Parts: sequence; structure tokens; C-alpha cells
Amino acid sequence: MSRKGKVEFSDVLRKYRWRRGLIQRELGALVGVSGNYITMLEGGFRKNPSLKLVERLSFALNISSDERLAFYSSAGYPDAEKGLPDLVRATYNLTVSSPNREIWSKNLRKVIDELVIEIVRRTKEETASEME
Repeated sequence: MSRKGKVEFSDVLRKYRWRRGLIQRELGALVGVSGNYITMLEGGFRKNPSLKLVERLSFALNISSDERLAFYSSAGYPDAEKGLPDLVRATYNLTVSSPNREIWSKNLRKVIDELVIEIVRRTKEETASEME
């Protein structure tokens, strides 16, 4: 936790990785980054991970829907979970956690990532228009 009382993404990520029983290299392999990158995120040396990465991490770490909003918020995306369809979430979970994930097409991941980003963009636009 930072001095200002804000929960740091580095602490949250480490907690969930430990809970899942993964080492940094294993988590990195599940989400398509190096173990060193996970180390830098957990050490607070890398800030503001991409929304795509936060999404992959949330599924690879099996974060419950109740905890997911706090996970996204700690990474700087407080509204990212809003509106993500269950079908997309389930499909992405299968892609990331399947023992045969190598057979899953990279195109499927790309399409799902693009859907998530579009949903977040639309949510931000709706929120901005509601505040006007």
C-alpha cells in the first residue's frame, strides 16, 4: 500500500500470484510476457500495465468477479470490467488456462482483446456523457 493509502497494483498482483501458487516465470508464460516483466510489475518498477495485460492477468490468476473490479482499479482501469460479456470472459479464460493453449489461435486472443478495449472505450464515453 502506498503512503497515500492507495492500493498498489504491484502488491495486488503479487498477492494473487502467490494465492494461485505460480512463480513469476509461469505467470508470464500464461499471459504472454517474460517472468522478468512480472518481476518489474510486482516490484513497482513498471507502472500502468496495458488493459490487455491486466485482462490476461485477471483470467490467468482466476480472480473472482467480486474481486476483479478492485484488481482493475489498482491497475488504473476502474471501469474496465463493466459490460464485458460473460461469453467473451469464458472464452478468454479457456484460451489462457487451457493446458492445450498452444493450439488456440493467436487471432482469437487478438479479437477478444479488441472487444475488451472497445467495451472500455464505450464505457468511458458513456460515463463522460452522463457527467455532462
